[in-house]
Amino acid sequence: MKRNISILAGILLVLSMLVFFAGCPQPGGNTQSGGFTLNAQQEVVYNNFITSLATTAATMEIPAATVKSILDASNVSANALNFKIVDSKPDTAVAQNSTAENLKKRFKPAKI
Repeated sequence: MKRNISILAGILLVLSMLVFFAGCPQPGGNTQSGGFTLNAQQEVVYNNFITSLATTAATMEIPAATVKSILDASNVSANALNFKIVDSKPDTAVAQNSTAENLKKRFKPAKI
């Protein structure tokens, strides 16, 4: 089971990187709470992270350790773009059927 979750996390990371490099973001940026405005590249990384979690959560609960692994991997890309994704409920699993909107409330972008 743990091996399957690790493989799934790796696949999601590769998928998010492919979308990051091939994505066509809309101009303008996205303002998040706290007044931090994401530029187009930052928005792609953030949205890929949220989409990856929402897609996985549609079929199963995501254990806290896997959430941390995916978050850490996404923050490597985010840090390169001068922001980070902050988990407001660390060490907590993501419930099955969590929506992207619910995940955006838990995972917030923040300026480094």
